[in-house]
Order: sequence, then structure tokens, then C-alpha cells
Amino acid sequence: GGSVAAGKKGRRRFFEFYRSPAFLIAASPLVVTGTSRLAFALISALSLLWVYGLSVAAVRVIRRFFPKKIFYNILSLLLFSIIGSLFLLIVEFINPVLGRETALLVFFAPVICFACGIGTRTEEAPLKTAFVNTCVEALSIGLFLVFFALVREPLGYGALSLPGGARGVYELFRIRAAGFPVHIIAGSAGALLLLGYIFLVFRMVRPQKGRAGEEA
Repeated sequence: GGSVAAGKKGRRRFFEFYRSPAFLIAASPLVVTGTSRLAFALISALSLLWVYGLSVAAVRVIRRFFPKKIFYNILSLLLFSIIGSLFLLIVEFINPVLGRETALLVFFAPVICFACGIGTRTEEAPLKTAFVNTCVEALSIGLFLVFFALVREPLGYGALSLPGGARGVYELFRIRAAGFPVHIIAGSAGALLLLGYIFLVFRMVRPQKGRAGEEA
């Protein structure tokens, strides 16, 4: 009973954090830079899943030896960075070009993980529950990146790509037509513009769901 209650409480704390400005500030650079190509978004999503999942065990280890007020945050960020570096080494071993292209994106994952406060938000839950919750959170962020890239890359590049190939990115198709693609969408300004439209649609749809639930 206690572990179930702790798991539910931990899950609520995880997803309530999405409303925090700290998360938005930490995640926005990855959304802008990591969704220009679907290939980059997939690597970013995998790096988030890797760092989030392994960081749960890492913070449990350092918490046993260091109190929170003594270098705890510094050591946490260091461990998250090491875990992210291991993922980048794997990518570079498989495809060196892709590793160079996505190095900055991979290093965003430890920053987001640290800003989300994985250590403090998982300390009350059992290790298995904390691991599941962190992976679900990382997967939800990764799916948003993939969805955003599925919209942004065809509009901005007229193409759709996957990781691989001699150039690091393998294009499934490319459309060349007059006035298309919309190159501004491929840039940072276009990403912010597109993100604004997505938030607008979300705000328009969300209240309707709330009213429907109240009427029911």
C-alpha cells in the first residue's frame, strides 16, 4: 500500500513539473535546435530516455555518500553529463558524422534532466517506480520532439530523414517545388513560430475538454 501511494504521488509530482517555467526554459533550446530534422529529434529522444533512466540509479548512489547540501547538485550534474557523454560515444561509434551533428543536442539532455530535479522528485518512490516514471517522462518529451519534427522538417526542408548514411542523415524523400519548402520554418524563428501555433491550438482544445468533463 505504501509503495503504491508513493508511486502515485511521485507520478503526480513528475507531470506537475511540466507547468514549471524552469522546465520550459531548459527544454526550449532542445525543441528549437533538435527538431529541424526528424533524424535529430530521434537521437534527442533516445538521449533523453538514456539519461533519465540511468540518472535515477546514479542519484540513489551519490545520495548515500553525500548529503544534499554538500556538493550534491554539482555531483548530480557531473554524473548526468557523464551518462550523456556515454550515449554520445555510442552514437559516434555507430556513425561518426551523426555524432558530430548531434553532439550539442545530446548534451542538452543532462541539463534538462538536472533542471527537472530527478533526484528530489524520485527520493520518496521505490527504485522500480522511480525508473518507470522517469522513463515515461523522458518518452513523453521525446514523442513531442518527434511529433514536432514530423511537422517541421517537411515544411522547412521538404524532406523527411532518419539517422544513418554516410552524411549522418538518410532522407526518405525530398520535395522540390516552386515556393516550397517554407525555409523560415527550418530556422529558429520558424520553430518558435510553429511552437506558438501548437500552444495556441492546445489552449483552444484544452478548455473544451474541461467543459465537456464538467457537463458529463
